[in-house]
Amino acid sequence: FRAGGINPQAFLFPGAPASYGPESLWNYELGAKTRWLGGSIILNGAVYYIDWSDVIINAATADPLFGFSVNGGKAHSVGVEFELDARPSDQLSLRLAGSYTNSEIDETFDIGNTQLVASEGAKLPLVPQLKINASAQYSFPVTDALNGLVRADVTYTDDSYSDILNTPELKNSAYTTVNMRVGINGEFWELFIFGNNLTDKQGQLITTFGDISTFITPRTVGAGLRLNY
Repeated sequence: FRAGGINPQAFLFPGAPASYGPESLWNYELGAKTRWLGGSIILNGAVYYIDWSDVIINAATADPLFGFSVNGGKAHSVGVEFELDARPSDQLSLRLAGSYTNSEIDETFDIGNTQLVASEGAKLPLVPQLKINASAQYSFPVTDALNGLVRADVTYTDDSYSDILNTPELKNSAYTTVNMRVGINGEFWELFIFGNNLTDKQGQLITTFGDISTFITPRTVGAGLRLNY
Protein backbone atom coordinates (compact mmCIF):
# COMPACT_ATOMS: atom_id res chain seq x y z
CA PHE A 1 0.00 0.00 0.00
CA ARG A 2 2.77 2.43 0.96
CA ALA A 3 6.45 1.97 0.22
CA GLY A 4 9.11 1.92 2.91
CA GLY A 5 11.80 4.54 3.39
CA ILE A 6 14.63 5.83 5.54
CA ASN A 7 14.73 7.84 8.77
CA PRO A 8 17.28 10.66 8.27
CA GLN A 9 17.01 11.75 11.93
CA ALA A 10 17.24 8.23 13.42
CA PHE A 11 20.60 9.04 15.03
CA LEU A 12 18.82 11.56 17.29
CA PHE A 13 16.74 8.82 18.92
CA PRO A 14 18.59 5.85 20.47
CA GLY A 15 17.05 2.61 19.30
CA ALA A 16 15.22 4.16 16.37
CA PRO A 17 15.45 2.17 13.11
CA ALA A 18 17.44 3.65 10.25
CA SER A 19 14.71 2.59 7.83
CA TYR A 20 11.23 1.09 7.70
CA GLY A 21 9.65 -1.37 5.32
CA PRO A 22 6.53 -1.22 3.17
CA GLU A 23 3.07 -1.81 4.55
CA SER A 24 0.38 -3.90 2.90
CA LEU A 25 -3.36 -4.28 3.25
CA TRP A 26 -6.42 -6.21 2.16
CA ASN A 27 -9.50 -4.08 1.50
CA TYR A 28 -12.97 -5.67 1.57
CA GLU A 29 -15.91 -3.49 0.49
CA LEU A 30 -19.59 -4.01 -0.22
CA GLY A 31 -21.72 -1.19 -1.55
CA ALA A 32 -24.81 -0.25 -3.50
CA LYS A 33 -25.98 2.66 -5.68
CA THR A 34 -29.72 3.20 -5.87
CA ARG A 35 -32.18 5.63 -7.48
CA TRP A 36 -35.72 6.27 -6.24
CA LEU A 37 -38.81 8.17 -7.39
CA GLY A 38 -37.65 8.57 -10.97
CA GLY A 39 -34.17 9.64 -9.97
CA SER A 40 -35.25 12.49 -7.68
CA ILE A 41 -33.63 10.63 -4.77
CA ILE A 42 -30.23 8.92 -5.04
CA LEU A 43 -28.93 6.84 -2.16
CA ASN A 44 -25.46 5.27 -2.22
CA GLY A 45 -23.79 3.40 0.60
CA ALA A 46 -20.90 1.09 1.41
CA VAL A 47 -19.40 -0.87 4.28
CA TYR A 48 -15.74 -1.81 4.35
CA TYR A 49 -13.07 -3.61 6.31
CA ILE A 50 -9.33 -2.94 5.89
CA ASP A 51 -6.72 -5.33 7.26
CA TRP A 52 -3.24 -3.73 7.58
CA SER A 53 0.08 -5.51 7.99
CA ASP A 54 3.30 -3.71 8.99
CA VAL A 55 1.35 -0.45 9.14
CA ILE A 56 3.62 2.62 8.83
CA ILE A 57 3.20 5.10 11.69
CA ASN A 58 5.03 8.20 12.88
CA ALA A 59 6.74 7.54 16.19
CA ALA A 60 5.81 9.77 19.11
CA THR A 61 8.79 11.88 20.20
CA ALA A 62 9.20 14.90 22.47
CA ASP A 63 10.68 16.93 19.59
CA PRO A 64 8.02 18.57 17.38
CA LEU A 65 10.52 19.16 14.54
CA PHE A 66 12.19 15.77 14.23
CA GLY A 67 10.93 12.22 14.34
CA PHE A 68 10.97 8.90 12.57
CA SER A 69 8.65 6.28 11.10
CA VAL A 70 8.29 2.63 12.04
CA ASN A 71 6.38 -0.47 11.03
CA GLY A 72 3.83 -1.01 13.76
CA GLY A 73 2.53 -4.51 13.21
CA LYS A 74 -1.13 -5.12 12.47
CA ALA A 75 -4.09 -2.77 12.44
CA HIS A 76 -7.60 -2.72 11.06
CA SER A 77 -10.21 -0.23 9.97
CA VAL A 78 -13.95 -0.87 9.71
CA GLY A 79 -16.48 1.65 8.57
CA VAL A 80 -19.57 2.71 6.69
CA GLU A 81 -20.23 5.62 4.34
CA PHE A 82 -23.31 6.97 2.59
CA GLU A 83 -24.50 9.67 0.19
CA LEU A 84 -28.09 10.88 -0.07
CA ASP A 85 -29.08 13.31 -2.83
CA ALA A 86 -32.62 14.65 -3.11
CA ARG A 87 -34.22 16.93 -5.70
CA PRO A 88 -37.55 18.12 -4.26
CA SER A 89 -37.94 20.48 -7.21
CA ASP A 90 -36.09 21.62 -10.31
CA GLN A 91 -34.67 24.55 -8.33
CA LEU A 92 -33.73 22.88 -5.03
CA SER A 93 -31.00 20.25 -4.47
CA LEU A 94 -30.26 18.70 -1.07
CA ARG A 95 -27.38 16.48 -0.09
CA LEU A 96 -26.38 14.58 3.04
CA ALA A 97 -23.20 12.49 3.19
CA GLY A 98 -21.23 10.95 5.99
CA SER A 99 -18.86 8.27 7.15
CA TYR A 100 -18.06 6.38 10.34
CA THR A 101 -14.60 4.84 10.69
CA ASN A 102 -13.09 2.85 13.54
CA SER A 103 -9.34 2.31 13.01
CA GLU A 104 -7.34 0.52 15.69
CA ILE A 105 -4.01 -1.14 16.43
CA ASP A 106 -4.43 -4.92 16.78
CA GLU A 107 -1.28 -5.74 18.74
CA THR A 108 0.92 -4.04 21.33
CA PHE A 109 4.50 -3.20 20.31
CA ASP A 110 7.49 -1.12 21.39
CA ILE A 111 10.86 -0.23 19.94
CA GLY A 112 14.10 -0.15 21.89
CA ASN A 113 14.83 2.79 24.15
CA THR A 114 12.54 5.18 22.28
CA GLN A 115 9.69 4.20 24.61
CA LEU A 116 7.38 3.96 21.65
CA VAL A 117 4.43 1.86 22.77
CA ALA A 118 1.19 1.30 20.91
CA SER A 119 -1.30 -0.69 22.91
CA GLU A 120 -3.83 -3.01 21.38
CA GLY A 121 -7.00 -1.02 20.76
CA ALA A 122 -5.21 2.33 20.31
CA LYS A 123 -6.79 4.55 17.66
CA LEU A 124 -4.79 5.20 14.51
CA PRO A 125 -3.67 8.85 14.29
CA LEU A 126 -5.54 11.51 12.33
CA VAL A 127 -8.61 9.37 11.62
CA PRO A 128 -11.85 11.07 12.78
CA GLN A 129 -14.51 8.51 13.63
CA LEU A 130 -17.37 10.57 12.25
CA LYS A 131 -17.63 13.01 9.35
CA ILE A 132 -20.93 14.51 8.20
CA ASN A 133 -21.64 16.98 5.38
CA ALA A 134 -24.98 18.59 4.56
CA SER A 135 -25.63 21.03 1.73
CA ALA A 136 -28.50 22.81 0.05
CA GLN A 137 -28.50 24.60 -3.30
CA TYR A 138 -31.28 26.73 -4.76
CA SER A 139 -31.31 27.94 -8.38
CA PHE A 140 -33.75 30.49 -9.73
CA PRO A 141 -34.27 32.50 -12.93
CA VAL A 142 -33.17 36.14 -12.91
CA THR A 143 -33.92 36.88 -16.55
CA ASP A 144 -34.58 34.71 -19.58
CA ALA A 145 -30.81 34.37 -20.06
CA LEU A 146 -29.52 34.48 -16.48
CA ASN A 147 -29.93 32.23 -13.45
CA GLY A 148 -29.11 32.87 -9.82
CA LEU A 149 -27.70 30.39 -7.33
CA VAL A 150 -27.47 30.22 -3.52
CA ARG A 151 -25.61 27.37 -1.80
CA ALA A 152 -24.76 26.52 1.79
CA ASP A 153 -22.57 23.69 3.16
CA VAL A 154 -22.11 22.52 6.75
CA THR A 155 -19.41 19.96 7.61
CA TYR A 156 -18.75 18.26 10.95
CA THR A 157 -15.40 16.56 11.63
CA ASP A 158 -15.02 14.42 14.74
CA ASP A 159 -12.06 14.57 17.10
CA SER A 160 -8.90 12.53 16.46
CA TYR A 161 -5.50 11.83 17.96
CA SER A 162 -2.27 13.19 16.52
CA ASP A 163 -0.08 10.34 17.78
CA ILE A 164 -0.17 6.56 18.06
CA LEU A 165 0.01 6.78 21.86
CA ASN A 166 -3.38 8.54 21.92
CA THR A 167 -1.91 11.23 24.18
CA PRO A 168 -4.78 13.38 25.57
CA GLU A 169 -2.74 16.59 25.11
CA LEU A 170 -2.34 15.76 21.42
CA LYS A 171 -6.02 15.23 20.74
CA ASN A 172 -7.52 17.31 17.94
CA SER A 173 -10.92 18.69 18.90
CA ALA A 174 -14.04 18.18 16.80
CA TYR A 175 -15.16 21.16 14.72
CA THR A 176 -17.91 22.32 12.36
CA THR A 177 -17.42 24.57 9.34
CA VAL A 178 -19.96 26.58 7.33
CA ASN A 179 -19.46 27.63 3.70
CA MET A 180 -21.74 29.76 1.50
CA ARG A 181 -21.82 30.76 -2.13
CA VAL A 182 -24.03 33.17 -4.10
CA GLY A 183 -23.75 33.58 -7.85
CA ILE A 184 -25.28 34.38 -11.19
CA ASN A 185 -24.61 32.47 -14.40
CA GLY A 186 -25.21 32.63 -18.12
CA GLU A 187 -24.80 29.99 -20.80
CA PHE A 188 -20.99 29.97 -20.74
CA TRP A 189 -20.02 31.78 -17.54
CA GLU A 190 -20.62 32.10 -13.81
CA LEU A 191 -19.87 35.02 -11.48
CA PHE A 192 -19.98 34.29 -7.76
CA ILE A 193 -18.98 35.40 -4.28
CA PHE A 194 -18.13 32.89 -1.58
CA GLY A 195 -17.34 32.58 2.08
CA ASN A 196 -15.53 29.54 3.50
CA ASN A 197 -15.33 28.73 7.21
CA LEU A 198 -17.64 31.65 7.91
CA THR A 199 -17.59 31.10 11.68
CA ASP A 200 -13.76 31.15 11.57
CA LYS A 201 -13.37 27.86 13.42
CA GLN A 202 -9.81 26.94 14.41
CA GLY A 203 -10.15 23.29 13.51
CA GLN A 204 -7.04 21.33 14.45
CA LEU A 205 -5.57 19.05 11.78
CA ILE A 206 -2.59 17.89 13.85
CA THR A 207 -1.12 18.82 17.23
CA THR A 208 2.45 18.29 18.48
CA PHE A 209 4.18 18.74 21.81
CA GLY A 210 4.64 22.36 22.87
CA ASP A 211 1.05 23.27 21.90
CA ILE A 212 2.02 23.56 18.24
CA SER A 213 -0.96 22.88 15.97
CA THR A 214 -1.75 22.96 12.29
CA PHE A 215 -5.20 24.42 11.67
CA ILE A 216 -7.68 24.43 8.83
CA THR A 217 -7.85 27.48 6.57
CA PRO A 218 -9.35 30.45 8.47
CA ARG A 219 -12.38 32.43 7.30
CA THR A 220 -11.94 33.22 3.61
CA VAL A 221 -14.19 35.53 1.57
CA GLY A 222 -13.76 36.17 -2.14
CA ALA A 223 -15.20 36.32 -5.62
CA GLY A 224 -14.63 34.37 -8.79
CA LEU A 225 -15.43 34.14 -12.47
CA ARG A 226 -15.75 30.76 -14.17
CA LEU A 227 -15.90 30.25 -17.93
CA ASN A 228 -17.37 27.11 -19.49
CA TYR A 229 -16.11 26.14 -22.93
